[in-house]
Amino acid sequence: MRTIFLTQQKLLSAFIISTLTLAGCGGSAISTTTTGNTSAASVQLSTSSTSVTSDGSSSATITATVLSSSNAVLSGQVVDFSSTTGLLSPATATTDANGRATFTFSAGTSGVNRTATVTATVNGTAISSSLPIQITGSTLTATTTTTAAAAGSPITISISAKNSGAVAVSGQSLKFSIASSSTGSGTLSSTTATTDSTGSATVDLTGTAAGIVDVLIEWMDSTGATASASTTKSITINPSGGAFSVSTPASSPFAVAIGTNQTVTLNVPSAIGGVAIASIRYASTLGSWLANGNNALTVARAGTTDTQTFVPGNSAGNANVQIDALDASGNVLTSASFIFSITSPTANASTITLQSSVSVLQPSSGANQSTALLTAIVRDNSNNPVGGAPVLFELVNSSGSGESLSPVVVTTDSTSSATTQMGRAQTTFTAGTSTNQNAAIKATVVGSAISSTTPITVGGTAGSIALGAGTKLSIVNSDTAYQLPVTVMVTDSNGNAVSGAVVSISIWPIKYYKGVRDTTCAITGTGPYSNEDGNENLIKDAGEDTDGTGGLPDGMLWPVPSSAGSVPSTVTTGVDGTATFNWIYLKQYASWLVVRLRATTQVQGSSSTSSLELPLVPSTTDTTSPCQLPDSPFN
Repeated sequence: MRTIFLTQQKLLSAFIISTLTLAGCGGSAISTTTTGNTSAASVQLSTSSTSVTSDGSSSATITATVLSSSNAVLSGQVVDFSSTTGLLSPATATTDANGRATFTFSAGTSGVNRTATVTATVNGTAISSSLPIQITGSTLTATTTTTAAAAGSPITISISAKNSGAVAVSGQSLKFSIASSSTGSGTLSSTTATTDSTGSATVDLTGTAAGIVDVLIEWMDSTGATASASTTKSITINPSGGAFSVSTPASSPFAVAIGTNQTVTLNVPSAIGGVAIASIRYASTLGSWLANGNNALTVARAGTTDTQTFVPGNSAGNANVQIDALDASGNVLTSASFIFSITSPTANASTITLQSSVSVLQPSSGANQSTALLTAIVRDNSNNPVGGAPVLFELVNSSGSGESLSPVVVTTDSTSSATTQMGRAQTTFTAGTSTNQNAAIKATVVGSAISSTTPITVGGTAGSIALGAGTKLSIVNSDTAYQLPVTVMVTDSNGNAVSGAVVSISIWPIKYYKGVRDTTCAITGTGPYSNEDGNENLIKDAGEDTDGTGGLPDGMLWPVPSSAGSVPSTVTTGVDGTATFNWIYLKQYASWLVVRLRATTQVQGSSSTSSLELPLVPSTTDTTSPCQLPDSPFN
């Protein structure tokens, strides 16, 4: 890929040089008047996104376009909106001059992955249209204290259900079964369960035959018929005569602190499958074994149990421990495994960082609670996470309208798994009923001066949205196209960056030129001409097709939308309120088009739009003699 650097002034100069010497009057836009049937005959739906997150933090903007029987857009039509699930706002809207009515869809707070069917109906008629929106992001995780058990001995599986924002979801229906992929067999203490207030549930597996038993856990939808999420937990069932298993530590992952050794005790039968166990091999991805100072240790079998000492070392992380039973030739007969989660001790806490899942919230209203997840990470001077540290969360500049934090004191995680993260403490902020532009949350390691504060705006809206094109033009797609980076920035009414804002991006060719190039790429031609599709509805309406010979219709609307190039349909702003995307356009249209790049977003019900009119400029390397670029495709 070749890259050409252009200053903003050079971009403008390149466009001025490439524009045409006007040799005739341009084809300005033609106004049309809709005649004939003005009754609604159909409604079309489009969406800014085909999916939203299950925690309700993202939304899709859906547009309904009402048409007559002659496909003319109709203004002043009342459109009713409905959905099989989720939240819609507003419930009714009236079409504008372009025949369009828009509304916003989000998942709500149920947390279940599912498909919503959104419908728009012209009020007082049977004229409607529907489209599906996927609600995604919820997950199930399953953990056990050990990955192996003897036949006849129950083992407890702990399940956690969380939405896309990693928030526990209570009251959810779970279904348990033993998958057909199992090589062993067992029985379950229950086939169903409901998650408790922490989003958790348990089920016991009792092995009845040796082998691997795969327990399938399914998160059922509201009808109890379809799984919205699932996970599988595999457990090794050993023969009832004795199991090669770890008795200490009793759980996995198991927390250990840097500087504190940990005992490992192993149950060792005399044989596995009739083959005698001759030796035992211990191995760990972190730390070492006290007996030899290495991360791997092999000892001879000396009895029904074996005990070794694990040394955590000086680095935090998950130490994956594998213990193998070996025969006389060193072949592995069976294995046991678990995880040590190594963190720095609480006394070593040095720094704390605090982040919020969102920076802008709308005020809470009745049962609609507006929340943010606050995450604090505590580390030592070597940047190791600190486990077991109590963290106090406090409100700063409360409005007195009901803001709350829960829980108030949280101990940092000492283990790392699908549901925990070493050194992390989390709490939930719930907004009050009034706006608060100066709210903040403070996190402090209890008993110390170690603290961090992060701002949260309640009632902030997208005050503005801005677009900016880059000055570095690249040649891509096997030398057939140009690529230009563009950044969109969203801020709230206070000028604060709005993170997580979903911005809809569109591009449209507004003007085109006709003409030819000589060997030096100098242009002679006519223009600009306005896009023939004056109302931008992609329909050849009466009076729009005028670009044929002698001003007669040629059966096409010029220029086609794809000539403007391609941009992503949506982008999402980061913590700095910006999102950068690439605009790609084909070389054959360079110098012959002017396009409109538009960005639209909606934050807490406030809509904002920004647009740029940009020429399709060529690179300087392609305009040097002999000219590498073609004549206008619109001749």
